[in-house]
Amino acid sequence: HISEFNKFEYIELKIHYRRKEQISRLVKYYSQVHEGDDLARFNDAGYLEICMRGDNAALRMGIKVTDTVVMEFLQAFS
Repeated sequence: HISEFNKFEYIELKIHYRRKEQISRLVKYYSQVHEGDDLARFNDAGYLEICMRGDNAALRMGIKVTDTVVMEFLQAFS
């Protein structure tokens, strides 16, 4: 849950999705990445989103709600 992540200032991780694609950090705001970049963030409801800034991730990245996502935690700093 998002409250567990909020305990840390910075979390180094890898989020693996679809054919060995990966995201290496969580962001709070879309503006923290460049237009067209993949990102992972927790939405206002507390759910993890894998998305693309300024585009439709489902169409461009081929991601579906039922796809498997694996989070690998490497290090966390509080």
